[in-house]
Amino acid sequence: MKPIVIQLQEEALDPEVKVSDLLRKAFVVASKLEIKEFKKWIQNELNGYNIHPDDVPHYRKIVGVVKSFNPFHGWMPVVIGNEEIADRLTRNSLDQGVSEIEALLSEGNDFLMMSFPSSIEATMNSWTDRPITQFMLSFSTAQASAALEGVRNVVLQWALKLEKDGILGGGLSFSAKEHEIAKSHKYVINVDGNGANVMIQDNSDNSTQTQVNVSLDLAKIREFLPTLEGNLDAVNLDHQQRESVLKEITAIKDQLQKPEPDKGFIRGSLNAITAILRNTAGSLIASGLIHEIGAILSA
Repeated sequence: MKPIVIQLQEEALDPEVKVSDLLRKAFVVASKLEIKEFKKWIQNELNGYNIHPDDVPHYRKIVGVVKSFNPFHGWMPVVIGNEEIADRLTRNSLDQGVSEIEALLSEGNDFLMMSFPSSIEATMNSWTDRPITQFMLSFSTAQASAALEGVRNVVLQWALKLEKDGILGGGLSFSAKEHEIAKSHKYVINVDGNGANVMIQDNSDNSTQTQVNVSLDLAKIREFLPTLEGNLDAVNLDHQQRESVLKEITAIKDQLQKPEPDKGFIRGSLNAITAILRNTAGSLIASGLIHEIGAILSA
């Protein structure tokens, strides 16, 4: 029987393995090694995040379109004149447990809907002269898929770090030495806007801290964006998928204009664009764009 840490790596790489099942196995490892920080992250992913949306991991951030219900035409996009308010309303976070996200994706819809808090909905109703209506945030299922991929990536990075530290496990058990190694490290998930990254800090006087996969070549991204935009017409995207990609591109451009761009935010937007492009049927151009994004993210 393969060591459980190796099993974890293989299952993280296997798209047929559900993320919820992967997390449960990771929870067994974290529990046996008494890695409290990782256990807490896994519990949040399994049960959902009951925290402020700003504190939810960035790979769970989504960008959508505000819609209101019209009794004659159904759900219709809402035009919001104020850019700052529009930006706040069109951005949100998925706080559901991964099993719920998986269930929503299994329904096969192209888009999902998220309700607004009653106070925000009441404010939006005050802006109109129509009878009270319902407002929702519509976003592509590709963004929900990207959130699950973010979770899968964290588990993979963690399992690889455990192996590097000399922790593999014998079946479902770990040796005393492996327990000691685990105690001498901290495996902390960084969720403060820098994306889905594992931060590892040694418990020692001369401890160092490293963060996995946050480096991005911003110059390459600036060069790539015109190529991405220039090829969107040739990719088989419906209107809302196209709008979602354009919103992500705009968000990346906004970050690139800042003195210190949030690389985790940019990484999350590129992952969301990749997830949307993967939904196009057999498009060679989409495959080429996905390849280029992958090269940027793995550089």
